[in-house]
Amino acid sequence: MYKFKIALVASISLGLAACAQNPQVTKSPSEETKTVAQADANQGKLRCRRMASVGSHFRRTICKTQEEWEQERRQAVDALEDAKQDSMANSIKAEGITDGRR
Repeated sequence: MYKFKIALVASISLGLAACAQNPQVTKSPSEETKTVAQADANQGKLRCRRMASVGSHFRRTICKTQEEWEQERRQAVDALEDAKQDSMANSIKAEGITDGRR
């Protein structure tokens, strides 16, 4: 029984260690050249950021042009503003203000 516990602990430890390794994804030189060439064609430089993925402890490097980052930021701000307006409209309806009853 004691040997079984040691074997179980050892296998769990090895399994966790294998899962904790962060495999590095590397691009071939031709893929990197294509990415850089595409960015140059768009008249913008690539800006890379390390971002956390939802549901993962690992961070990913995401590269986009400055214009793409700005567009993504504007979309996020617009979505937040829409959510605020929807929330306010729903709370007004719930209070019965639109019916003239208060």
